[in-house]
Amino acid sequence: MTTKLSGGTLPAFIGLTLEANVALAVGDPVMGGPGDFQCVKADGTKPVIGYVSKKNVTRGTFAGGNPGQYPVAQVPGDVTVEARAFFRKDFTVGVAFGVGADVGIGADNKLAPTGAGVLHIGIALQAGVVGQQCDVIGN
Repeated sequence: MTTKLSGGTLPAFIGLTLEANVALAVGDPVMGGPGDFQCVKADGTKPVIGYVSKKNVTRGTFAGGNPGQYPVAQVPGDVTVEARAFFRKDFTVGVAFGVGADVGIGADNKLAPTGAGVLHIGIALQAGVVGQQCDVIGN
């Protein structure tokens, strides 16, 4: 999906590789957590990052190490997520928050959870530790 702007195009999705600790299917909506750069199936408690476009599978093995049935869920394993975002950037954290938090820039020009005086710019892909960098996808 692209959006036309002044004769050019702007991509509307960013491909992210995240770790999943559960078996996910193509098309599953995911949210951030429980750890940094991890995802779980969305349950409404955090903002949706995007949708699985490549699930976490591998080829199973039979006794003796011979290749077996495919696909077999690989847990934990990497999934590719089409994130509904326009950028991915590191920001310095001003107020601590958890993975998958809805975040914005506060009055001190540092990352903070959205709320009074902090407008949404994106979703945190890792836990925010005060004074350290945090990876954010902007949407």
